[in-house]
Amino acid sequence: MELISATVNTMKSRTLPFEECVIMPIGDIQYGTDACDIDRLRRHVEWGAKQPNVYFLGMGDYCDFASGSERRNLASIAESLHDSGQDAIHGAAAYLLESLQEILEPTKGRWLGLVSGHHFWKFPDGATTDTRLAAFLDCPFLGDY
Repeated sequence: MELISATVNTMKSRTLPFEECVIMPIGDIQYGTDACDIDRLRRHVEWGAKQPNVYFLGMGDYCDFASGSERRNLASIAESLHDSGQDAIHGAAAYLLESLQEILEPTKGRWLGLVSGHHFWKFPDGATTDTRLAAFLDCPFLGDY
């Protein structure tokens, strides 16, 4: 995960009657790997959630459960697994997603939408970790990038 912050100098608009808002794009979290700095993500989310007029935009790769090639490999052996083995894989993806949802919960209802990345898991009901995350955050799923 890479977070970039910048100081933005603003001034009162002379032409627009609207209040300023801040859009915080969040993506490439890779939650579930050593590359994810969970403490930094928590601080980032908590700061944004405390600010008035802050909205979030999801940029993909939220949970790093499986890339496209990994999903293909798992699908090729899935039929040879017992139901309990398949359930364990789906359960692990669901658990990872639920852990991420706990971190993002303070931002519910403040997301403009989520696009999909290439790291996600597809569940038997056709939903993915990305579509379930969008539903949890009360925002539209915007599709593939």
